[in-house]
Amino acid sequence: MNFSEDKISEVISANIKNVDSLFVFPTDVVQTSWINWAIKNPDESGVRAFNLDQFTAWDKFKSDYLKASDENLICIPPVVRKVFVQKILSENNEMHFFKRIVSSASEFKDNVFSFTDWIAKILPSLKLWNEHFEKYCAAGKIPDDEDDDYKKLFELYKEFLKQNNFYEPSYLDSNFKKNEKQIFIFYPEILEDFAEFQNILCAEENVTLVCIPKNAQSGRCVFYNDARKEIRMLVLRLRQLHLEKIDLRTVAVNVPCLENIRPYLERELSIYSVPFTVRAGVPYTKNCGGDIFQKIKDCASSGFSYDSVRSFLLDGYIPWKNFDLNERLVRAGNEKRCVCSYEEGESIKDIWLSSLDDESAEKEFYLKIKDTVLQFENASSFQKLKFAWDSFKSKFIDEKKFSEERYTTTDKILGRIITDLNNLMSIERDYLSKINYKLNSAFDFFINEINQKTYTPNEKKYGVNIFPYRLSVCADFEYQFVINATQRDVSVPFRKLGFINDVEKRALLELNEKDVSVDFIKLYCAQQRNLKNKQMFFSASKKTFSGSAIMHTAFESCEQSDEKVLEQFDFINNEKNDFKDGIVSERAFSEMQQKSFYNWKNIFASGDSSCMSDSLKNKINAELKDKGKNSNPEKVKISQTELKSFFPCPRKFIFTKVLSLKEDSLDVDLIKNYEAGVLIHKIIELVCKNFQDKNGIYKGKIPIFNEETSGHIEQLIFSAFDEAKLHAGFSRSPLALKIIESQKGLICKNVFLFFKQFCALPDYSSKKGNKSFGGYFIEGVELEKEVPCSSNQFDFFGKIDCVLLNPDEPDELFIIDYKTGSAPSIKDCIFNADSIPVLGDFQMASYVKLLESKETKVCSAMFYKIKKDSADNFDVVQIISKTPNARSHNIDREGFEKTLSEFEIFAEYFYEKSSGFDFEPKNFQADKEHGINVYKDCMKCGLNSICRTSFNIAKKEIL
Repeated sequence: MNFSEDKISEVISANIKNVDSLFVFPTDVVQTSWINWAIKNPDESGVRAFNLDQFTAWDKFKSDYLKASDENLICIPPVVRKVFVQKILSENNEMHFFKRIVSSASEFKDNVFSFTDWIAKILPSLKLWNEHFEKYCAAGKIPDDEDDDYKKLFELYKEFLKQNNFYEPSYLDSNFKKNEKQIFIFYPEILEDFAEFQNILCAEENVTLVCIPKNAQSGRCVFYNDARKEIRMLVLRLRQLHLEKIDLRTVAVNVPCLENIRPYLERELSIYSVPFTVRAGVPYTKNCGGDIFQKIKDCASSGFSYDSVRSFLLDGYIPWKNFDLNERLVRAGNEKRCVCSYEEGESIKDIWLSSLDDESAEKEFYLKIKDTVLQFENASSFQKLKFAWDSFKSKFIDEKKFSEERYTTTDKILGRIITDLNNLMSIERDYLSKINYKLNSAFDFFINEINQKTYTPNEKKYGVNIFPYRLSVCADFEYQFVINATQRDVSVPFRKLGFINDVEKRALLELNEKDVSVDFIKLYCAQQRNLKNKQMFFSASKKTFSGSAIMHTAFESCEQSDEKVLEQFDFINNEKNDFKDGIVSERAFSEMQQKSFYNWKNIFASGDSSCMSDSLKNKINAELKDKGKNSNPEKVKISQTELKSFFPCPRKFIFTKVLSLKEDSLDVDLIKNYEAGVLIHKIIELVCKNFQDKNGIYKGKIPIFNEETSGHIEQLIFSAFDEAKLHAGFSRSPLALKIIESQKGLICKNVFLFFKQFCALPDYSSKKGNKSFGGYFIEGVELEKEVPCSSNQFDFFGKIDCVLLNPDEPDELFIIDYKTGSAPSIKDCIFNADSIPVLGDFQMASYVKLLESKETKVCSAMFYKIKKDSADNFDVVQIISKTPNARSHNIDREGFEKTLSEFEIFAEYFYEKSSGFDFEPKNFQADKEHGINVYKDCMKCGLNSICRTSFNIAKKEIL
């Protein structure tokens, strides 16, 4: 073996004319760049034509020249290596010959194949481990269980190779293919597995190792305060090169942790209009159509849970034949809450089959989907897996759509994946049949394989080359940039036998860790040829996207001398500064800015959009008039819900009441947070209706709670539960009904505690107000009322939860409104001109207006919370009280008169505006009673993302 410290260009120039010379580069990228150099620079390379086979990469060199001496032996394919591991793991489940590296505990038996990749990765290193281990034993050291496991694995693997005529390249002692080549291997210091082949190559006289010069110097690095500025300054420098007409194909940007930084870097390059191409693979299964196989697996492994089926059927990367049917099935699953399948007895009930309507298109489609998914899951071979894919494709994919631009990437990725599947079929046919081992799951094995593969688009883009760090370390580029050059991110540790983690064990086995970080840094710098236009730039930042960092210690820190010059190319910041200073200067506009300006111009040139269509007017009239069972269909009816949605913003009335806009979410909960409260509300309603029956045992009265009545009340509650659950929102879900049925005892107990308090004898001396109404008459339950306003222009309309009559004072009405959640505050329900000159809640004022007549008056009105506190009490918020409490701020009926007057004023205002179809929001400064406080109202409004009202938070006004 020979050694050299010459530059790559010098080695090539001196030896390329010899057709037997072979140049071995660290990577394909480096190889390609030097081929291009030799072609473009014939005066320096010394040739105008040469054989491309004289250039190769290290991995290709190993497969071509490091072969077994017996030509009948076959280099073991990586897939077969993994199959061997699975075979050994299966045997270990029965025989338990591994003590440490794999757990033999029965609870881990089903997950044992998760070790496949790790063990397959260490197999090529076991011969080297064995050499160290034998020295370790020769020194008198006693092996432990871990050593015995690795020894057993090594022996099993050697036997497997021998029996099946395979060889592992790193296991061969001297197998260098004899040839007449003069081989030049560039920079073996940065080849991680070179040590495994070093002894073989050292024995060859025709091999020259071109090493990093001993006097190579490290570079200088600009250290920024944060990563965003670092990226921006890089992009500005690239833009400067672009404007100077530099060929951007001669520029390389090397990025440690490219996966994390890539979105930020691509964004900056795009908005500053710098052409670029990323020379890094993207996983088959990340944000692309290749993920479809994992989604199929998720459906099978989760028992067709709603989330897995939804993710599968709504995959927008796949050109579905009938995507509408996909959406309909998901929507049906959402409505019927097909969260997951469930056990019933000894069988598993498919929630979709239990919930979907018989003979429906959705159920028929689901059965097809399920059958296809199970074909994948139950495939016993790669050939059957391919059949499952062909079946899926013919049933559900529209292959003609692959020609559309949005699906071209999916087409290419799926093509690669199916090519890999065909390769697995070939290996299965040629090798696995001889091994006599059947994979535990062909589908799991296949998914594991594609999850590790990456796809590098063959883009013919012109622009800056973006590489992962190290990939272009000694490639021929005019400009090389390395960003994010922090101590953590550019560290490159080479750990011999890295699977040995114990520090003491590594010391005993004489395993030293080699840090080649400095070698890479020196090599980046050393590759600058002695020409002015060859430049190398390093940068790092204190605050990275993953936390605080320091610059690598190999660098010498330096300031960026041309920062002000580069800032001149920042047309985005320059524009912002011009606006601040009120200056109009010459500036460049990016393509994105130009499109934005044209879009803005077209939108605002479209004219006035405030006109209301006839169809919307008809919907408004229908909303205001179509209420009640026995009402005049031509008369406007105003309820408290209309007023609540109209004030303070009329737009909200249009959105919520007229258009019935709701947040459309495909997320599903088996039982929504509020539905348990609604169920309890319904149970209370049904029980009270039983009390109200004048022909019943309670003769229209609330029974007084005692030992005699408690048992019957409990029976009524359980009976009401069975009816109420069928009216709940979750009633269409068999699983939700089963869950709620399992909670029947607890729910009924809580309702029983409510009636224990509600049916007790009244206590008017309580400081918190009376909460008990035993003996009171029930005037109405869910009482629907409609009364004309003072002007008779419209009617008030509403439905009241419960209305009671005092048996001792028959003209006194008690209003009760049950609340499953929080109740309105007293100050929102009572008009106070001195503090808040608006009415925040219209509910109690509306109910009083509906109920009172010449004969009867409301003497008490309250919100009754039906959610108990920690002491099993149910609180009330009393708005009107017979005995007002100054501390509670409630008032008597007489004090509520001003609130009623204001309520009617609000209703008249609503009638006036809605009749004139005037729903424009008003400024709070101009109209204190009806205007919008943008900070309070617009900011918290759930509809602000779709509302076209423009508002200014700082000025607190509508624009």
